[in-house]
Amino acid sequence: MMQPENPATELRQLINDARWAIWSFVIINIIVLFFYFVDGLVNQFVFVALFIQAFLFVVWLLPVFNS
Repeated sequence: MMQPENPATELRQLINDARWAIWSFVIINIIVLFFYFVDGLVNQFVFVALFIQAFLFVVWLLPVFNS
C-alpha cells in the first residue's frame, strides 16, 4: 500500500516544476522574439513555437490549477 506524500514534499515539487515552466517559457519566448524580429510574423517557426507554448501551458501548467 502506497503512503501519501508529505505536503512539504509536494509543495517543493510544485515549486520546482513552476521554476522549470518559467524558464522553459522564457527560453521559448526569447527564441520566438529573435525570429520575429529577424523575419516578421510570417516566419513559420514563430507559429510553431507559439503552438508549442500553448501545448505546454495546457499539458504542464493547467493540471496544477485543477489540483
